[in-house]
Amino acid sequence: MENPKLPLLPNTIMFDRESMEKLIDILVHQILADIENDTQSVAIIGILRGGVPLAQRIAEKIKEKTSVNIPVGAVSTTIFRDDLRYPKGSLNLQGTTLIPFSIDGKIVILVDDVLSAGRTIRAAIDELLQYGRPSKISLACLIDRGGREIPVQPNYCAWKPTVEAIPKNLWISVRFRETDGVDEVVIEEQKEVTNIEQSLLLKNKGLENKKDTSSYQELTEQLYLPLNEWNRKDLLGLQYLSKGEIYLILNMAPLFLRVFAFRETPKKLYLLQGRVVIHWFHEPSTRTYVSFDLAAKRLGADTLSLSSSMSSEKKGETLQDTLSNIEAMRTDITIVRHKCSGVPKLLAEKHRSHIINAGDGQHEHPTQGLLDLYTMLQHIRKIRRDPYADLKDVNVTIIGDILHSRVARSNIWGLLNLGAKVTLCGPGTLLPKEFEQLGVITTTSLRDALSNADIIYALRIQLERQTRGLFPSTREYIKLYRVDRDSIRYAPKHAVVMHPGPINRDIELATEIADSNRSLILQQVTHGVAIRMAVMHILANSEKHI
Repeated sequence: MENPKLPLLPNTIMFDRESMEKLIDILVHQILADIENDTQSVAIIGILRGGVPLAQRIAEKIKEKTSVNIPVGAVSTTIFRDDLRYPKGSLNLQGTTLIPFSIDGKIVILVDDVLSAGRTIRAAIDELLQYGRPSKISLACLIDRGGREIPVQPNYCAWKPTVEAIPKNLWISVRFRETDGVDEVVIEEQKEVTNIEQSLLLKNKGLENKKDTSSYQELTEQLYLPLNEWNRKDLLGLQYLSKGEIYLILNMAPLFLRVFAFRETPKKLYLLQGRVVIHWFHEPSTRTYVSFDLAAKRLGADTLSLSSSMSSEKKGETLQDTLSNIEAMRTDITIVRHKCSGVPKLLAEKHRSHIINAGDGQHEHPTQGLLDLYTMLQHIRKIRRDPYADLKDVNVTIIGDILHSRVARSNIWGLLNLGAKVTLCGPGTLLPKEFEQLGVITTTSLRDALSNADIIYALRIQLERQTRGLFPSTREYIKLYRVDRDSIRYAPKHAVVMHPGPINRDIELATEIADSNRSLILQQVTHGVAIRMAVMHILANSEKHI
């Protein structure tokens, strides 16, 4: 690569987007020439902050050329730096190192954007060795600044200036679209305080700006810290979760929603880089399937869809044998939807995969329950103007086919666990009496059910089950139980409406209400992706705590 034109002055762009891509291509070419026969043994770990997006891009380009998924991690150097001055107590000793895989025996390529004095590399290696013993550690950098005090040389380097190219009072800053919204290498005037010191001082004073708190480093730090509180391999139902476990998932959702809000950067994190997620759906689904698939891809995972019509079950193979064969291909997470209650639990007991229940028979649909709880929680906090409000004593009315609804069961378990008051309403034939033993109220009067409701949750009437004659006619159900302009007058003015979808429009819910400003239905869909990202991240990346 040609040297930039001299002289170089502050705020000069050394390399633009095109030139940066060429630099990364040079780096990838050097790495592949060296590891051509060892790609399966390689792990790439970026040094926070600039090394992380560079490491991700290198891994993506290697995959394009070799079809090999190389795991990517991130390492923080803060703890092992000996040249930082920061106020006592301002440093989070848990750090932000993110290595969700074993590095023992691996060829680790340590990646940084700019190699300067060498202290960062020394600190990164010290931190890295706290996580395992690689067979080899190599160093890759986009730019070698030169003039080091410490004898550190890169194994792979895309560009190195001549001795006269970069005056000592100037700093090379590499910007990536993932973290800065633009790809470029610029020259900046050296400040008295290093970028790392400044960041620590600002954090200590509470002066971080909005862009800093939305960075990859800040987000991933917050996403990993709670994982030591989780000790389950699978998510089978809200019935089995404690209040603390439910809130652990709910509290993680806003961090993923923040990713969606990025305008100039890809809506993607690489928390499941190199993992494989299987969608194993034995029943049709649109929202749940798309939501899970999008969530997995936004986490950087590879996904594969498997339906019962495509599998060897048609030839008589058991579910257990099918999953064993899938796992033999080194898959990680299996999302199961099945018409028979208990299938996810049966599979979870015998297999190493993280099993997520996407709906089983008339049992539960836990991720739908979690996204509903999160939507309710956000609404209550908004109307109360209290960011710490919970669902204690909130009145939730669930209307419709309770008998066959797994969504209703997940919501009931979750709401009761969080202290809400639950009322069930519908025809007597669709109201299981056993729920009264849990402390819920049951009624066949829609007016009574709506009278003090903070949240109205309408369930889909499962028309396919009407061959059993559980209520006289659809016309009668509409008259007695539809939430519409007339019936909603019985509810308080602040009450909002939710629905798990798909909606039978103008049967259980009138179009005028579903599309009104009292509806939270589309918010539920948006929250569903964030909740499912949280669930997959927690299950896959808390493995060392299980």
